Amino acid sequence: MTLDDAIAAYSRVNEVVDTDEAEGDNRFTSQITFPTLLLHALAIRRPESVANREDRQLDDKLLVSRFTERLAKLPRSQKASWVQDFTTDLLRIRCLFDRFILKRDATLGAGNESTTDEEPGNWSLYRLSRGESVSRGSRRDSPRYLPSFSSEENGSDAADVQRKVILLQSALRITYTSPRTMHWITEALSFVVRHADLNQEVTAQGFLNVLENFALDRLEAAMAPDPEKVDVDPNGHPLGFGIPRIMFTYLDYLLVEEMNEPSFTFSYRTSIEHFSPSKEDVEHASTATHVQDRDLLNWFGNLALVTVSTNSKFSNNSPREKANNRPARRQSLKLKLMARRAETSSWNDDDIKAHHEKMVGVLQNALAQRP
Repeated sequence: MTLDDAIAAYSRVNEVVDTDEAEGDNRFTSQITFPTLLLHALAIRRPESVANREDRQLDDKLLVSRFTERLAKLPRSQKASWVQDFTTDLLRIRCLFDRFILKRDATLGAGNESTTDEEPGNWSLYRLSRGESVSRGSRRDSPRYLPSFSSEENGSDAADVQRKVILLQSALRITYTSPRTMHWITEALSFVVRHADLNQEVTAQGFLNVLENFALDRLEAAMAPDPEKVDVDPNGHPLGFGIPRIMFTYLDYLLVEEMNEPSFTFSYRTSIEHFSPSKEDVEHASTATHVQDRDLLNWFGNLALVTVSTNSKFSNNSPREKANNRPARRQSLKLKLMARRAETSSWNDDDIKAHHEKMVGVLQNALAQRP
C-alpha cells in the first residue's frame, strides 16, 4: 500500500469518539516534548560521517539552528527531498517511540513509590491495537493497549523481560532528568529504527540488552572518575555528592532481582542522603550507630538516593530513626538494606565498609557480565 492509498483508506473510517474515549487522551504522559523528539529524529538519521558529539545535542533551544545547519550542508537540489524523507522518517519514529519508550499511565496506581503531582499514575509500555466497543447499540472501532512485548511474539518470558524494560527505562528516566541528557532514548530508538529498516522484529531481550549496555557504559565511567577532578575513596570510586546518580539507580535495578522485589518502582529521587548523618547528634548518640572514621560517611556504603522531601525529614536523625521511616525506605532498595542492618544490628564503621564492598561488588559483577 502506498502512502496515498493508506491515507485514502484510513480517511474513510467514520469514527465517532464518545466521552469515555475522549478522556483517554489524557491517560498517557510522554517523557519528552515534540521539539525534543525532532532532535532525536535528527540524531538518528544523521549521516555516518557526522556522527559526532554535536550532532547528538538534545537542547531544544538549538532546534532551528540544528536543522538550518543540516540543510546548509546539502546541495540546493537535495534540500526538498531531504525534508520529504525526514518527514516520513519522523512519522515512523513517532510510531516506534509510542511503542517502545515508556510513558506515565494515569490509570495505574503509583505502586510503592512517591511520584509528582504533575505526573500521576505509573510507568507503562504499550502498543496500540485496534479493538471494538459497543455504545448505544452500535459497534465501533476503539483503541486497545497491549504490552509492547507479547508472549506470542517473544516467548513465555516476554512478560518478565517487559517488566525489566520498564524498570530500566524508568531508572534511566529519573537518572537523566533533563531532556538534554536523555541520550538513552536516542540509542533505543536507533535500535528499533534499524530493525524497522530491515523489516526485522524487535525482540524483548534484544531491546533490553541495548538499554543495559547504555547504562553499563555510563556506570563504568561513573565508577572510575578522574581523581584530579573528583574526590575518590582508596579504590578510586567517587565520594559523597560527586557520586553520579547512575550508580544508585542501576544498583537498585540490579537489586530488584537479587532481593526478589518485583513490585519495586522508581520515583524521582535527586537528593543524596547520608544514612549516618554528617552532623551527629552527640547527646543522643549510640555506640551501635557511631562512626569513628568520619571519612567513611561519604563512602557509597553510607549513602542513598532519596527524594528532596525525605532528605529534609531525615535531617540529622540517627540510622535507626531513619530505618523506622517505612515509607521513605521503600524509595530505594539500597536504603532498605541499610535500614534492615541498622534496626537489627548496628551501623558503624564495619557496617559501612561491609555494605560498601557488597554494593560495589554487585555493580562490578554486572560490568563483568555485561551482554
